[in-house]
Amino acid sequence: MIITAIAPRMAGRIAGLAVAMAVVWGGLPASASQFTVANVPIKAEAKNAAAAKDIAIAKGQRVAFARLVKRLTRPADAANLPELDKAEFDTLISGFSLSDERPSPRVYRAKLTVRFIARNVSQYFAAYDVPMVESTSTPILVIPVWLTSGGAEIGQGTPWHNAWKGMDLENALVPILLPVGDGTDLPVGPKELLQANSADLAILKDRYNVSGVVVAVARPGQGNAVSAGMKGEIPAGLVAYDNTYPGADGQQQALTKAAGDLIARIEDRWKNETVSLGAGTGEPVNISVPFSGLNEWILIRKNLAAVPGVTNMDIKAMTARGAHVVLTYNGDVRQLAGALAQRNLELTDRGSYWELRPY
Repeated sequence: MIITAIAPRMAGRIAGLAVAMAVVWGGLPASASQFTVANVPIKAEAKNAAAAKDIAIAKGQRVAFARLVKRLTRPADAANLPELDKAEFDTLISGFSLSDERPSPRVYRAKLTVRFIARNVSQYFAAYDVPMVESTSTPILVIPVWLTSGGAEIGQGTPWHNAWKGMDLENALVPILLPVGDGTDLPVGPKELLQANSADLAILKDRYNVSGVVVAVARPGQGNAVSAGMKGEIPAGLVAYDNTYPGADGQQQALTKAAGDLIARIEDRWKNETVSLGAGTGEPVNISVPFSGLNEWILIRKNLAAVPGVTNMDIKAMTARGAHVVLTYNGDVRQLAGALAQRNLELTDRGSYWELRPY
């Protein structure tokens, strides 16, 4: 069931707000990417299997929404969001699906995927003046390297790769691709990957046609603990981090926690670069747009209109070889440059004006 109405109590807060969502990744609507939360483990016990299933799904949907809030907002901002009652909460959900179901006479276990309505979630955040991320990054490649006394192992089958494979990579703010196979097809060897130098990462970036490459290294520690870290570059900049994760519940649990932590840190970098208030207005930016012909201009204009956070585009002047455009954007120029880069457009400071060219 799809519910698009906003409950009365929340509607009062959002009256008069003009919230425009234009979230795209490779042409997909927002609801197909960062507004979907996948593979939430659910479990409940009740007097019978049907009741247990209903309870598990209801609790799981709340857990999924908490994950969505964490994904789309900064912690300090999210603290301003109130708890929603069931009627209000139901207006945010488009649908759900179940997998790995394991019912029994009184206990229900499964994995839950919840699809939220982008527009309604956006209105909920805007109603309480909570800034949110309006766009996803283009995909990056993450190479999990499992380092033991026997050397570096890459590819499917290692416990570290399995930890990453179990994450919700497709719907992340920074969608993540993993290498396919045992790593023998990689043009960079394990020893070179451990160094993660920029030249080798550039080779991988070109080979896999991604916007960034991160090498994630994990090694066993004492007991079931693991040490894990990452080094590389994503569209929001360089990333480097190391930490130790205790293994009270086993090594695989520690690796899963480590993978989730590294993904969260990658998303936080993107979030800090792109978060903006959906109903806000920014300062106009004067941009010169040179182009080689009408077809190139049509493509540039189409990409500009698709940039999340652009609230107004005014073409002030135009010739056969260029245009003067004034853009209004929900954020600063640095954030605008990052958003444009996701549409293969490069914004350059020329002193008294900005210049925009396609890559």
